[in-house]
Amino acid sequence: MTTQNLPEHVRPQAPNVPLPSGSQARVERLDKTPALTRRTMLLATGALGLSGFGAGFSLQGTPAHAESPGLVLPLVDPLPGGLPDRELFAPHEQVFGEFVGIVAPLANSVVDDDPDLFGWMEDGWWRTPNDPRNSRIMEHVATLSWFLCNDREWNPYYLDDALERRLDAAIGYYLSLQGPSGAWPVTYQEESLATTGFGLSALLATLRNLRLEDRLPARRQEIEAAAVPAARWLMDLDRPHWSLPIRYANQIAGALAAVADAARTIPAPDLAADLDTGISLFAEHAAGPGRLLPRAIRTGPAVQHRHSVPRSRVGLSGNPLIVAAVERFTEFLTFALIYEPDSGGAYYFSSACGGIASSARPDPLSEAGDTSGLARDFIPQVPAVGTFFASKEEKDAGRQAWASDTRPVTPKSKGNTEPRSLLHGPLAPDNVTASERQALLAALPYQRPETFTRHLVGTIDQNLLFVRRPGYYLGGVTGERGDAGSGPSMVRLGSGFLWHPSAGMFIHSLNDTADGHWTTLGDGGLDPALSRLDAAYYDGPTTDGGRLEPDELSAHEGTFTQRLVSAQTGIGTETTFLAGGLTRRVTGAGSSQEVLPLTLRREDVLTFSDGTTALRGKEHPVLAESVMITRNDTSLLISWGVSIPVTLEPTGRKYFVGGVSEQHLLRVPHSGDLTTQVTSLEPDTFTERVRCSVTAVRHSQRDTSNVTVQVTSLEQNPVDIRIVAEHASRSIDALAPGARTDQVFTAGQARAARTVVVIATTTGSQSRTRVWRLNLETPGH
Repeated sequence: MTTQNLPEHVRPQAPNVPLPSGSQARVERLDKTPALTRRTMLLATGALGLSGFGAGFSLQGTPAHAESPGLVLPLVDPLPGGLPDRELFAPHEQVFGEFVGIVAPLANSVVDDDPDLFGWMEDGWWRTPNDPRNSRIMEHVATLSWFLCNDREWNPYYLDDALERRLDAAIGYYLSLQGPSGAWPVTYQEESLATTGFGLSALLATLRNLRLEDRLPARRQEIEAAAVPAARWLMDLDRPHWSLPIRYANQIAGALAAVADAARTIPAPDLAADLDTGISLFAEHAAGPGRLLPRAIRTGPAVQHRHSVPRSRVGLSGNPLIVAAVERFTEFLTFALIYEPDSGGAYYFSSACGGIASSARPDPLSEAGDTSGLARDFIPQVPAVGTFFASKEEKDAGRQAWASDTRPVTPKSKGNTEPRSLLHGPLAPDNVTASERQALLAALPYQRPETFTRHLVGTIDQNLLFVRRPGYYLGGVTGERGDAGSGPSMVRLGSGFLWHPSAGMFIHSLNDTADGHWTTLGDGGLDPALSRLDAAYYDGPTTDGGRLEPDELSAHEGTFTQRLVSAQTGIGTETTFLAGGLTRRVTGAGSSQEVLPLTLRREDVLTFSDGTTALRGKEHPVLAESVMITRNDTSLLISWGVSIPVTLEPTGRKYFVGGVSEQHLLRVPHSGDLTTQVTSLEPDTFTERVRCSVTAVRHSQRDTSNVTVQVTSLEQNPVDIRIVAEHASRSIDALAPGARTDQVFTAGQARAARTVVVIATTTGSQSRTRVWRLNLETPGH
């Protein structure tokens, strides 16, 4: 194949590239090379024992067509062994260290032996599906152009001829994908908002890089020409992506960023004419007052989409409307990004996200993992943004450790090569200091000891509930699951996590697995978490209490019950929220199983009621009516009240550095009606003659003052309970092992009460009695 056989729009622009001496002869020889297939070329090099492109970089497990055979375009030399030298990198540019090792294989993946695909980066380095119509794959032109045009002592690819020619071909192919409207396609959509907005930013970065060294002038003109219709398509307010309410918020943010960037980068005076209008629409309809900013595709909030959808790639961190939107979203993140007490990392409210699968993030983030660092531009206006990033001292320490590490730098792996790591990371400002960040972390709503309930309304018909009580913190989502654009929504409705203030996460739902979420799996695969859930709320421990409107919940600190109905499955779920735990009642499920996604740490001890001690990472089928998870000084008791065969099943999903936490599924089969109690137990439960946990909390509900007393028995035999308040008493006979009783005393019964006395007596030949005196002046026990 010769260059003359290539289509004009992808023909390499060798005449526009000043080639070093001897380069033209090399082009001629390549043009005259017989057209070999990729397989025969690679087999030939293998038979000759040539390592070629593999030196210094492992491509084990890649397809046979891992690289271009160099029939038309010369191959880029691999990074020599021993490089890069860590000590040569400026601290803020260390992120490039993981990329320099993939420049050669990335550039050499550019197709040069197929006239229809000439210039396509074929080898799966970025984005899926790995398809020639997926334009997002081509965003790596920004990466290759950076290494071509930025002179650094550690960068051997500066002004590299072979790299330039392959970049030239890649840009040509990328631009050839642009449609007549100005938009770029993906495999499932000819005009893609995400592909066009994020792609335009990548092309503009490429343009600026090429300008640095005056390279590829014809391609620069083509990029400028392509940017104008792309920006106009993005800002066409009559397009569906501007329909209200805005459901694709991160993509609209990307569009605003790209258009603002284009207006600064290319000479087109009217390019940003509608930018202010777009910003106003974004601020009002993607994050309106009292509403959440949704994750792009589609539905729930982007708690894991790099921590802030409106991060300052919008390039307008001083715009008051954008600042107000960031402020609202940051407030939401203070509820939905849940940090572990030991600061090992944070869990995402994963089940509430409609389009990206993620479970947890380590803390602090690595340099290469800090893809949202530009959000720190907002810290002067929104200080709470600093909560979600490594402190300045942590970042400095991490950079010093990287520079002094004597091990070879590990190159980026396929699929984990986001170009924005390079585009944003080196430009990001420092975060707040360690002491300032610690103060921000301590100020997170769920870290404070106060009791609260928070109900938030989404931009679509979706509601989020956050409940903080002395023994736990829980989040859930109800309403519509929403659509996901190219596929089903990943949102899992219902309760999404349960966290303890001193022990950390115990139950955590995922959004990308068949059963890794907190749900009831009914007959025929019915799953209420995958259908619309309508919610109603009631004052007190049952649905007999007065009806609570959603806007009343945020002022409700006492016991209340949520009833969820899934019309599609016929399953009803009632969850009662009490001080030290919750009760979950499922009805109408038929033959089914409760699935609780437990998050277990290495130090956890799991003890079933039959005496079985479970080991993390092992499957355990047992006959039991409860299980207790003990972590340090805290225990969580999960009881279903009847001895039945249950299974603890590891999933292999591990979180944080070293896999300190691992997901296990507790499966509890039942006939359709089941009550599960989840109770937080304090250390003194196990130190007295009668092993019980007792919690009493005074709380105001509307215009009344009530007292809720919870008693949980951990005795091996039934125990008799008597609860004595000032004007009332209750007796509970034969409270079963592992069972909990929840007693609410009304205003008239508890009006003058300063203490509640709980008397527990075990029956048998050696009766034992224990008395608790609980001060009710303040919440707690």
